[in-house]
Amino acid sequence: MDSIVGIRQCSADYVGLFVGNTLISITFGTVVGILLVRHTRKLDELGYEWGHEDIHWNKKTVVFVQLMAVTSGVASGLLGVGGGFILGPFMLSLGVNPQVSTATSSFMVLTTSFIAVL
Repeated sequence: MDSIVGIRQCSADYVGLFVGNTLISITFGTVVGILLVRHTRKLDELGYEWGHEDIHWNKKTVVFVQLMAVTSGVASGLLGVGGGFILGPFMLSLGVNPQVSTATSSFMVLTTSFIAVL
C-alpha cells in the first residue's frame, strides 16, 4: 500500500524521516528529563511533601522511563500493538496514578496508530 504522503519505503526520504524522528525523540526525552530533575530538586528545596503517587524524578528514574519507552516501542512494533499497551503497566509499577497511566497509554496508542497510517 502506498503512503498517503508519497514516501516510498527504503528511499532517502524514508531514511531521513526515520533518522529525524529518532533524533527529535532523543532530544525531546533528554530535555524533558533534565527539566523534570530540576523541577524535583526545586520542590525538594522548598520542602514539598511528596504524595504516594508522585514520582520523585532523578537521573535514575529518567533513564529507566526512557529505556522502558524504547522497550515498549520495539515490542509494540514487533507485536503490532500500541506502545501504551505495554508502557501502561510500567507506569503503574512506578506508582503513577492509574487514571494518568490510562490516559497516557491511550494517547500512546492513538499516536502509534496515527504514525502507522503515514
